Amino acid sequence: MVFKFIDTVIQNLTLNLEVLTKDSNLYSTLLYQHRGTFASSATTFGNENDCTNKFNSFLALAKSENVSLALTPEYSCPWNSIDWLLSDETRLPNEGKLWAICCESITPNEVNALKDKFNGNNIEIFVDKTPFTNGNGVLLDPMCYIFRCQVNGVKKLLVLMQFKTQHMGVWTSPEEQQKYIWGNDIYVLRNSENSIYMFTNICSEAIEFRINDAFQSQVQNRWDHNPYIILNPQMNPQPSHDAFKNFRKSILDYDLKDIISLNWGGGTMFPGMADALIPYSKSSFIIKSDQVEYTNETRFVNNHKKGLYYLLRKPNIQVNYLHPKTDVFLIRSQKPSAAGVNNALVRRSGLEVSKVFEWDTTTSNFNEIEVVEDNFVAFLNSLHCTNAVCHNLDINFIDKERLINLSSGQVKAKKEDRRWHNIDKLESFLQETDEVVKRFTYVHDDTGLDHRTGYVEVMDVLNSQILPDGALIPENLASFIGNCTEVMFFNNDGENYKYNLSTIDGNRKATVAYIGRKDEAQAKRTLEQLQRIFENGDQSKKLVVVWYKVNANTFAPVCDPVPPKVTDDTSVDPNSIF
Repeated sequence: MVFKFIDTVIQNLTLNLEVLTKDSNLYSTLLYQHRGTFASSATTFGNENDCTNKFNSFLALAKSENVSLALTPEYSCPWNSIDWLLSDETRLPNEGKLWAICCESITPNEVNALKDKFNGNNIEIFVDKTPFTNGNGVLLDPMCYIFRCQVNGVKKLLVLMQFKTQHMGVWTSPEEQQKYIWGNDIYVLRNSENSIYMFTNICSEAIEFRINDAFQSQVQNRWDHNPYIILNPQMNPQPSHDAFKNFRKSILDYDLKDIISLNWGGGTMFPGMADALIPYSKSSFIIKSDQVEYTNETRFVNNHKKGLYYLLRKPNIQVNYLHPKTDVFLIRSQKPSAAGVNNALVRRSGLEVSKVFEWDTTTSNFNEIEVVEDNFVAFLNSLHCTNAVCHNLDINFIDKERLINLSSGQVKAKKEDRRWHNIDKLESFLQETDEVVKRFTYVHDDTGLDHRTGYVEVMDVLNSQILPDGALIPENLASFIGNCTEVMFFNNDGENYKYNLSTIDGNRKATVAYIGRKDEAQAKRTLEQLQRIFENGDQSKKLVVVWYKVNANTFAPVCDPVPPKVTDDTSVDPNSIF
């Protein structure tokens, strides 16, 4: 793969794309997680069934929403839809808008026929034909950048074709390697030398991407400090493969880099297979920002309701996964750079889902929907978890994550900083570079299944085995024996989520956790961590208990060695004059 600036390939090209302009304006992205049955024939990779009407509807939606950027997955868009688009001036993207449309495979003869049909009348299909003789394959893997520009001062609608340069791995199937014709170049789009840059690695090109001397030279040594938006459209049964994780990590080691990975939707099939070819899409939108306001939770809650799920890779990588079976997302974001703009006008607070759409077979349109089912309750039911808080739809997902962090003892607090309950402090929201998802309320991922089932186990043991058994309750919680139900969520009167257990009358509250098959030393360290969420002198520290599993049938508690007195009033602030 060779990276080339498009303005050096097409002479006298003038671009003014909104998404690549450094300013404080939000840009909008329309992402289509196409789902269906992916099939291959002697000369075709693409949809088994004709999906022209869906893609016509998507392109019309991109036009009506006037989005800055529209993107489809690899091998997805039928060429009939490109023909439909180019046949009517009113359907084309507006000035300054960029559509990156990945299409079904195409042969060199079909490319030539398309050029012959549409070149002229202020439409130019630009194709480098040198790859046509690469190898002995029969099909090209194309994407089309579609945008308005000027060439030699003349306004044009440019369709810029780019062909994938690297086939997918051969261990599962060598079919793509055998059939495809590899491309040579990857185009880098920019409005000017000082604008935001963009390029696309189509699916498996990510495996071969390297930030080395050759790459740096090809982009005029403008990688380290220039802002980039990198697109990675996929037809990928293994989106969590190490090669793709390494691709994302290598990019995110640098600042001012955004990555949009867009796969076919979850449930995509392959003819003859009983199970889904792509169970979970793992489509994601990743940015870097240290300006996110974690105490303002409205945006996180609204995004979750619309199928965008948040994780944090510390210190400042903001990861957002798309619900795998939701068709179209309209997402608004600040740009990776607004250089030169007054700092008072710029804050990279993160993504916001503006609208989501699903395909309506009765109207043959993408219709807007208000709420995306997160499938969390279905997951709980599959494991027979009946905890009332977890099932309560009126309690938001952040509070459920807080509950499970507290109940499993995964709390990291410092004496001078007790903000353990903020999103950026909660262990279940944190993700390492291995990309394992530890969230309790995000169920569209196999890597996090052990964590999720482990959390359910914590709830079951506490609620069904420990709390109902008075013999397991230590002296400091004697008043709770037969006088409590199950762990629950509390933040009444600014209690800062410190408690998860209450007597039935609500007069006394405590903090309890179960950490599984660990030793006593680990249980004591967990106790110390949990006690740090309380102010010095707060009598509630005496009502913290951590249980651990000694063997298959034995649970043991650790707690404060000095039991509370009957006169202790844990509801009174330790600094109160009362």
